[in-house]
Amino acid sequence: MATASVNGITIGYDEIGEGSNVLLLVHGHPFNRSMWRPQLDAVRKAGWRVLTPDLRGYGETTVVPGKTPFDVFAADLAALLNHLDIGDVVIAGLSMGGQIVMEFARRYPHRVRGILLTATFPQSETDEGKRHRNAMADRLLREGMGAYAADVLPQMLAARSITTLPTVADHVSRMVRATDPEGAAAALRGRAERPEAFNTALIRFLTRLMPTRAAP
Repeated sequence: MATASVNGITIGYDEIGEGSNVLLLVHGHPFNRSMWRPQLDAVRKAGWRVLTPDLRGYGETTVVPGKTPFDVFAADLAALLNHLDIGDVVIAGLSMGGQIVMEFARRYPHRVRGILLTATFPQSETDEGKRHRNAMADRLLREGMGAYAADVLPQMLAARSITTLPTVADHVSRMVRATDPEGAAAALRGRAERPEAFNTALIRFLTRLMPTRAAP
């Protein structure tokens, strides 16, 4: 593990591979950067330099209680790239990580060569969703991560996967249980207030990334 002191926090991250083609992987809630380990060797062998940071409040990155807006997550990622003297990247994210990727692309389009989005969506939170996120944050602060981990595992993995892939199920459960409840709660409160990702500026940017078809 390497660390970078940026934006008043210490970010824990892993880095493998070399070269100018950089892939930045952004984990989801309530996980940490270890969720990407099964993919790292294959991506490195394909010729990529890969960065996997822990987000603020997760894994081995500093926990800041309260609320973490998505622009703060995006700024942390940009600061990490500055620390490593990296100009632009292909950036990928899962779930909440995908929403942070969209916020990063909205704020730093000049630093994005491409994006990969998995199990995520661009819309801002509904009123019901805001209530749910904040209530869950309250629960994590009150109860910790243990019961929550048991509740969400069947939502993260199919029942058959839990039975036939016990190592995977154990890894997912351990990631959730290891997450600091204050960090997770701060992210949930920030996620409740996330902006609509598909604004005009982001649509123009995504259109620019799309390959142009030759005229028939």
